Amino acid sequence: MRCASIIYAFLNKFTVTNEKNEEMKRRVADVLRFSKNGNLLEIGCSAGYFLKVCQERGISASGIEINPDTATYARDTVGLDIKIGTLENFDFPPETFDVVVMYDVLEHLHEPILCLNKINKILKQNGLLVIQVPNIASIESIIFGSRWYHDDVPRHLYHFSVSTLSNILLKNGFQIKQIKYSTDTTGLAMSLLRLIRDNMHIFLYEKKISKSVDILDSKVTKVKDLILICLKFILTPLAILFAYVGKSGVIVVFCIKE
Repeated sequence: MRCASIIYAFLNKFTVTNEKNEEMKRRVADVLRFSKNGNLLEIGCSAGYFLKVCQERGISASGIEINPDTATYARDTVGLDIKIGTLENFDFPPETFDVVVMYDVLEHLHEPILCLNKINKILKQNGLLVIQVPNIASIESIIFGSRWYHDDVPRHLYHFSVSTLSNILLKNGFQIKQIKYSTDTTGLAMSLLRLIRDNMHIFLYEKKISKSVDILDSKVTKVKDLILICLKFILTPLAILFAYVGKSGVIVVFCIKE
């Protein structure tokens, strides 16, 4: 049993780390399709995974991160150029950056339009803005409702569809070049797991065996990551189909400052 646990822990860590690295490489490759050089700023850079790949590719990149712990780790341990705070805390000169990227950030902001206005000012003419957000008009959102993984209330203050995000960007001086529909299965797998768990809870309560709920949760928690790996693999064709019809759970918008 101990040997199996060690093997599982290794496989899980390897899978998660490998997925993260591959995702960051894809993001950098996407940016390079539109902008080959220049200064890049990532808003909400977390521990600097994306910036590290940029650094390895010779891209001049810096970041802003509100969490002091992750920002300090990335700055002091990895050696990345990261400022602690939000975009509003810093007065960059006009037209400082050639590229600004925001992955899973806009939906958390109290004033997303003010943020876009400031990005427009610090971007150079024809500079690239990349924004990734959950898609409220996705099939995932429709199917799972409040159990949708990317709903994430109250951390997510706003939800965007392709239409609403496009309108906001156009009104704030950006021309959309491409919309990418993600085939990532994390949202699907997590939403399905929540749905199964909640239905099991309802079943156990109806059968008046509520004590079993804690036992069930404990057992699921121990193998949650393994279940997710299996679900993500099984749900891959569905995620590809949702992306193909333009209804994926996450969208990435590439736009140029006019």
